[in-house]
Amino acid sequence: MAVPDSGAITMLGIAQERKYGSYGFGTISSPITMFDLLNGGGANAFPSLNSCPQPNVPSYSMSGWYGYNQTASCGGGCTDTFLGFEDADGDPFAACFSKNPLTFYTQSAFPVAPWQDDSPVFSVDTCSGPVSVGWYSNGEEVAFFDGGAWENVMPCG
Repeated sequence: MAVPDSGAITMLGIAQERKYGSYGFGTISSPITMFDLLNGGGANAFPSLNSCPQPNVPSYSMSGWYGYNQTASCGGGCTDTFLGFEDADGDPFAACFSKNPLTFYTQSAFPVAPWQDDSPVFSVDTCSGPVSVGWYSNGEEVAFFDGGAWENVMPCG
């Protein structure tokens, strides 16, 4: 979720977009400085700015952040890999204990399970179109992908 294109935006929202790729969601500690937002690091350990083309150039002006997207993908491709397990037969724990790991791609900017930042997951061969409905696991947690969103996150065993 990117910074809105118009209307009121906040430093907290920009910080959440920078750290988690989710404007309006995520815990950020104070202080939030524009210097840290632009340069990365600081008390919140912000990552580097996304170098993909953005609608505006982030700057010390709030308006420079309109439309900024920390997880935007250059050229629309996938940006991160997710090694996990799949079970479409309805048994969530079969995905937890599968011995056949598969590699999927997400558009996440961070190496987390896709349900932790609500990232869509794409198949390994096409890198387009979400994977099929079913249970997916990273070996520690399992979550159900309904074709558009994640739900029912549970610990494995």
